Amino acid sequence: MKSILVLCSRNSVRSQLAEGYLKFYSGHKALISSAGIEEAGIHPFTIKVMEEDNLDLSEHYSKSYKTFKHTKFDFLITVCDEAYRNLPRSLKKKKHIHLSIPDPDNFEGSDEDKLNFFRNTRDRIKREMLFFIGEHIDVKAPVVN
Repeated sequence: MKSILVLCSRNSVRSQLAEGYLKFYSGHKALISSAGIEEAGIHPFTIKVMEEDNLDLSEHYSKSYKTFKHTKFDFLITVCDEAYRNLPRSLKKKKHIHLSIPDPDNFEGSDEDKLNFFRNTRDRIKREMLFFIGEHIDVKAPVVN
């Protein structure tokens, strides 16, 4: 079983979205975690936009990469440039994949405009995680005779 860590700056939006989709679409064929360079709590819009896609992240919580400093991962996925630039050397991984996804929490505008930016981020991360699963995780159902 492959192990995957999704890392972003604060583990409040992008890495949480990616973890949710990876867990849901991998069919429990991988061990998936998310973390941040620092922890900041999950943004309420993160939970809201995932509920709109019928995924419940209400039990998720923000974690620091230090939680995983003694774990070796098959894949490390960084979902923001800050995590990529400040990648902790203590994180052990076989393969590193980087996605440059802007932080929707930094978006300036009305609450409705910000929520739409969160939705767009969610949709992009969903596409990226489905592509990742298709490339790296065998989720085909076993053949039954």
